[in-house]
Amino acid sequence: MKHSALELSIVRYIKQDPRFHCNDLCISSDEHDNNHEIVAEVNGITQSCRPDVIAYNFFGKKFHIFGEAKSSNDFNNKNDVTQSRHSRQMNVMLNALKVKRNIKKYLIYACEIDSRDKIKSMIMKKKSEFNVTDVSIIIIDQVHNSELF
Repeated sequence: MKHSALELSIVRYIKQDPRFHCNDLCISSDEHDNNHEIVAEVNGITQSCRPDVIAYNFFGKKFHIFGEAKSSNDFNNKNDVTQSRHSRQMNVMLNALKVKRNIKKYLIYACEIDSRDKIKSMIMKKKSEFNVTDVSIIIIDQVHNSELF
């Protein structure tokens, strides 16, 4: 599956989910809007990454979302640089969300079904490692969320 289809599924998910229905929804995807990099301190080191989707609102019940699209080809690539990038992206997004105050926080991953369990396991381990208890994790795939693809 193409990365762009996975990224678009995150945007569709956010637009369809009643939790995020509001007049002041700000949503951008890297493919269309060239998202900015986010920065977080991870184990005392400043790191950055560029989420595929960023969404938030200003009023009402505030929320902040980072979304990442991972094709199986990309996620299962055994290259050390690629594997390190996946880990760093999760680390940065979780730690950036962790420090946001007084809002609901979400990390959404869109992936192919064959990578779902590995991605979920990796995220949950990192949530525990960084003591990120107030970030909700949403995993989207073409089987459980076929209407988004």
